[in-house]
Amino acid sequence: FLADGRAGLSLHRAGRLEEAAELLDSAEASYTGDFLEEDLYADWAVSLREEVRAAYIAVAGALARRDGLHWPHRDGLKWPHPPSGFLSFVS
Repeated sequence: FLADGRAGLSLHRAGRLEEAAELLDSAEASYTGDFLEEDLYADWAVSLREEVRAAYIAVAGALARRDGLHWPHRDGLKWPHPPSGFLSFVS
């Protein structure tokens, strides 16, 4: 997820939208939820969990913008509403 997400976002930010599309779609499809969600209180996993979540939010935002949609109307997003800071992170 993270490799495709990072690469897709980098291409998207560079304006290479067609190249970014496949990677962003792949990243979104491979996201299965919070990292180590069965053990939410494992201190060692907190920073990676937050990094993965932030990357997913950025990927979802890029896909929504690509599709000309506004939150929460994109089908298939795994978040019911944008977390605080969403717009500043994906802009």
